Parts: sequence; C-alpha cells; structure tokens
Amino acid sequence: MCYFYDDGSHCKTVIDGEAVNAHWGVTKAGKPRKRLAIACVTCREKKIKCDPDYPRCVQCEKFGRICKFKNAPRGGHNTSPSTSPIELDDGRQHNGSLDAGDLRRSVSDASSPRSPRAGMHVDSPDRGYGKRLKIGTEAYIANGESPASFNAVMDYSNPRIAEQQPFPEPTRISDEVLSRAWRTDPFASNPHLITSALTRFFANVDSTMILQFLPEEIFKYWVITSVDRKSPEDLMLLYSMLAVGSALCGDPKHIAYEEADELVASAAASAACLQLSLELNHSRESSMTAFPLGLTRITYAESRKRTFWSLFMLERLSGLFPERPVMLNAEDIYVQLPADIHSFEKGIEAQSRSFDPYELIRTAEQHSDTAVAGYHIEMVHIWSDCQATIYRMALRRTPLEAETIKLQALVEKAEKWNSSLPSRMTFGGTNLEAAAYTRSIGTFLSMHLLYHHTMIELNRHRHGANQLPKDVQMEHSAKCRDHASSVIDMLNCLERILRVRPTLLSIPPPAMAIVVTEAVDVLTAGGPMTVLGELIDRVRIAKSAVDKMTGVWGSSSKDRQAIDRRLQKLNRIREQGSRSPSPIQGYRLLPLSEEARDKENSHWQIFDPIEDTFPKDMDMIYIALD
Repeated sequence: MCYFYDDGSHCKTVIDGEAVNAHWGVTKAGKPRKRLAIACVTCREKKIKCDPDYPRCVQCEKFGRICKFKNAPRGGHNTSPSTSPIELDDGRQHNGSLDAGDLRRSVSDASSPRSPRAGMHVDSPDRGYGKRLKIGTEAYIANGESPASFNAVMDYSNPRIAEQQPFPEPTRISDEVLSRAWRTDPFASNPHLITSALTRFFANVDSTMILQFLPEEIFKYWVITSVDRKSPEDLMLLYSMLAVGSALCGDPKHIAYEEADELVASAAASAACLQLSLELNHSRESSMTAFPLGLTRITYAESRKRTFWSLFMLERLSGLFPERPVMLNAEDIYVQLPADIHSFEKGIEAQSRSFDPYELIRTAEQHSDTAVAGYHIEMVHIWSDCQATIYRMALRRTPLEAETIKLQALVEKAEKWNSSLPSRMTFGGTNLEAAAYTRSIGTFLSMHLLYHHTMIELNRHRHGANQLPKDVQMEHSAKCRDHASSVIDMLNCLERILRVRPTLLSIPPPAMAIVVTEAVDVLTAGGPMTVLGELIDRVRIAKSAVDKMTGVWGSSSKDRQAIDRRLQKLNRIREQGSRSPSPIQGYRLLPLSEEARDKENSHWQIFDPIEDTFPKDMDMIYIALD
C-alpha cells in the first residue's frame, strides 16, 4: 500500500514496521518523517518567527498577509516552488469580484483571529497544528484526522474512490473563542470584500421580509472610519448584515431555524423595551444629542421606525404566522409610516403619515406622495388580519352572520387599499421598471402579490361552504380565479421585463412562493379539457418563478415540489384524455352537459387541494367542484 501525491511522488504506508504519516511523508533517507517544519512560506521568506494558527499564522494575521503552506519534502523528491496540494484554505489570491466563496471565507477569516482548535487537547503528535489540508477540488480535511479516513479518499486501489466520505462533525467552538471572534473588526481584515458584501446587502434587502433600516452611504462611511473603535453591539450588527449579505449571495446556508424563530420573538420583545413603537420625540431617547453609527437625529429617528416596521413585517411573513400569534399588535403602534428612501439616504426630514390600523387611506390623490414602503406595510397588515381571521374561524366556530360581516369588512378594506394606490403604484410594466430603478421592486411586487392572495383567501374560505347556494359558491369561486389569474399575469409581465433586463430583480421576494402556489391550486382545481394545454403553459411560468427562489429562500422548496406534482398531474390528465381515470389517480372527468360526452366537451376535477391548512369543507374552490 502506498500514498500517492499530486506532484507524482509516492511512498509506502508502512516502512520497517513503522507507519508513515500521510501528511508528512518520508525523509530523504526514506524513513518516516517524525516532525514537519511548520513555518509558513511567507514567514520563511521574511526569515521571521512563525506561530502557526488557523486560518493564518499569527504573524500573517497581524500584518494582513497571505499565508501559504507547502508540501513537506518526500524521499527522492525535492519540493518545487509551485503551490502544493497542501495549502491553507484562504491562501488563494482574491480577485476583484465578489463571489459566494470569497465572502464566506472572508467572514470566517475575519471572525477567527485565533484557531478554534487552539484551546483543544492534542491527543497525539500526529494531530498537527489545526490547519486544513487540500485533498482535491474544493475538498479539505482537518490536519490530524485519522489516517484511515484520509486513506479512504486517497487510496487509488479502492474501487469506491469516487465516493466522498462524510467528514466528522466539527467540535463545538468554546465560548471564549467565540467571544474573542466577536470582538474582531472584519473590515480590518479585508476592507474591499467587506465593503462589497455590504453593497450586496443594501442592493438586495428590499427583496427580503424587512426594510432598509440604515442609510447605505452613511453606514458604510462609519464602517470605514471606525476601525478598532466599534463596540460589541456595533460588531454584532455588522456581522449580522454580513451574514444576510452572504446568504443573499447564494452561499450554502446551515441555519438553525428554531433558533432563528426564537430570535424573532426576542427581537420583538427588545423593540418593546426600546419603545420603538413610539416616535423618537415621545420615547425615553428624546433628549439624545449624540447618535450611533454616524447617524444624525433625522436619520436615527427614521432608522428606529424602519427597524420597528421591519420586525412588524418579519413576524407576519416569516412562516410562523398565524400558528404563532404576533407580539407587535397593530393597535399599539404609534409611529408614522416610513419616509421615502431618497430622503432617508440624504438625511432630509420628510413628511409621512401616521399608521391607522382601523382606517386606511381614502383616496389616491390624498396621499399620492406616500412611499411604496408605507403601502406595503398597510397591505401586510390587511393580509395578516385576513390570515388570522380565517385561522380563528377554522378553530373556533362563530355565528355565520358575524363571520360574514367580518370577512366582508376585510374584503372592503383590501379593495379600498387597492383603489387608493396612486397611478405610479398600480401594477404594470412601466411602474415595475420604475420601482426597480428606485430599489423598491421587491416591495412593489410583494404588496401586489399579497393583495391578490388576500382576495383569494377571503373568497375561498367560508364555514359551511357546501351549504351556501350554488350561485354564491360560483361567485366566490370566480373571484378566486380572477385574482389567481392576475398573479400569473404578474409573473408573465415580470418575465418579459427580465428577459430584456435580467439585472432588475436578482432575488424574488419570499412572499412570491406562497402566493404563486395558491394561484396554481385555484386555477388547476378543475376546468374544461379544451383549455388544459394553455393552463399547463401558465403553470410552467409559475413553476419557473418559484424555481428561481430556492437558491435563496429554502422554504420555497416545498412550494416548488407542490407545483411540480400538480403539473405532473395535469400532464397525466392530458395524456389520459377521455379515458376514465381510477380513483387512485386523484381526479375525475365529467361531461360539461348531458349531451356532450366526448373528450373535447368534458372537464376535469382534482379531488384534493395543494393547500390543506384549512378544512376542505371551508374551501369554496374544491367544494364547488363536488
């Protein structure tokens, strides 16, 4: 048995009955090497002492140098000056562009000034010094991992060589190391990459579930000019923004969702303690004269509002609602809606109206200067009120008359919101492009998608749906289909624009997945066979839109799978034609009339909805088909 290396050299795994360390090789005399010179190349060239550490030695970390390690010489083969397969993870030269791998490594490097393994017990001299070894393209192994697992990857005689062996779970990093990492300013390690990551964050934050809560230029200037002067709270904010920016770049995300959900609740409690639901002049901070992060009084007051409204939306759009009640009650909010983004960036005081949870804007002309974020927040409030009402209806029966009054009031509220939109905020290709140029395309899309979803839900779910008169059922069903069709039309419009200008929207808003899935559920529940081909094409448009979301929004994967299953069923219905399906296939074919029995004059009915959050006996779409 031999070890083979990328430079063409090889050596036996056992020499004279003594095992050879695969990382260190053999001496020129052909004996197993007992130790390895561990000084990095940079320190060797400068002839200075080298204290190895991960990811860079102490000296290279201190002076911001690139830290590389070379192969150890093996018997009969001198080490060439070229870069060897054993090198430091971050030893590669960074180019000028920002990619996901660069950002991930930069944040890791900046946050780990000392090795997480530095405080761990070394069980054997073979365990090395805590670096990672490169064993293939983008494949690394911890220096000191047992030779057995290493050989499983490197042994060419093994027929299962192509099968990557799973790496062991990393040891938990101690609190002391984490605390030290949190105190490290990442900007000092790689200014260019951190600036690029922040730019990516601000460019895409509009397509998330929050608002831009800090002015970009002011904040970036503060990051640059406050090196080594940031407080632990400042660094936590900066690291959080870098983490979000990294996720929006498409980095792999290993996220503890339960912990993230708990943090949302914790943030809502913190917002209450900080009195973010009050205007600055009415809060305990009204007498402040010095403001953090390089902000002025105007920008600080606006940042408070935007932070609060971000939490307001995050509680409602994060996927936990309505199963988990919200902590930020709309009736207890006394701050104005956000100002426009231009005024916020320039630090100009702008007039914005108050939030009224009971009565929304009355006419489009009266508030034509309202920022798109204000309309979006109002729509989120209406949408969440709709979701909570239907959820309560499903779990707690109320008199039919009271239920109808409540739902009708919500319908009128949503329609009033829609009619109050100024012409520049109604949905259309021109307004969509204009929103992109003002960095509000995500907000613009979200509020219109949520409006249609609200109208679908309010018309779709009613107690005793099967007991309502047939004409009432058909009326509600038709309204659901109209709004579902409008959702697909929105996707069509967006696709046409992105085909010409693909950079206008790099990340779809997260609300798109749930709304598109509901629209597909409604449109494909049943219909005449004559329109099936056209409908399949429209569903493909919907699936394409959701497919593009899964790279960033992991929760959209289940929506993509649901749409894919429904698309397969529609294709099966088309292939099956007029042949009678078995009940196990999940649909049936019925004639449109007693006289018409052929395929061209029949229609399909799918038994079960995609969305099963609420009982089927409340579902106007699928009850109306029975």
